[in-house]
Amino acid sequence: LIEDILIAIKTENHLIAHAPTGIGKSAAALSATLKYALEKKKTIFFITPKHTQHKIVIETVRLINQKTKVVAADFIGKKWMCCIPGIDTLSNQEFAEYCRESKEKGLCDFYSNTRKGNGLTPLASYTTEQAMHNPLHAEELCSLCSQKRLCPYEITGAIGKEANVIIVDYYHMLHPSIRKNLLLKTGKTMDDAIVIIDEAHNVPARAREI
Repeated sequence: LIEDILIAIKTENHLIAHAPTGIGKSAAALSATLKYALEKKKTIFFITPKHTQHKIVIETVRLINQKTKVVAADFIGKKWMCCIPGIDTLSNQEFAEYCRESKEKGLCDFYSNTRKGNGLTPLASYTTEQAMHNPLHAEELCSLCSQKRLCPYEITGAIGKEANVIIVDYYHMLHPSIRKNLLLKTGKTMDDAIVIIDEAHNVPARAREI
């Protein structure tokens, strides 16, 4: 599998791999693509429909980090990264409007504590550095940011600018405007990306929904 993945990357072809659960597809895909990505300054986008798989990818990156430094950023839906209590009761559209208005009017302490102009506050910079050296999955980062009253989404975006691996949900890549925002947030381009899609048999249905 690793050999097939390497051939696909070097020849810029697509590879569909069908194999049983537990065989090690994620580890094989990450180990094969990371070596090439680090050498060629590419970014790996690992797309998965399950939050549990996000954790598995982060845990795999932590193991790889024992051999070579890898920076990973883990994105889930922006609403689910918000630390404000009760935010999950809003619809996605309501949340988007609430978030935008709160930032513009300076009403969100989490955002204000994180952003200073176009940069980060000292506390946010320190937290970002911490997460770069010790990859965290989204839930862990949200918990850390909640304690420090920082915005997890903004911190993850800052990590993403330096990340070798960016873990995202299907919507981040399949939805045109969300993909555009993600790429702007992280300063990445699809031209320099290697895309790994977990459980890719779900893609047609998800794409139709979007």
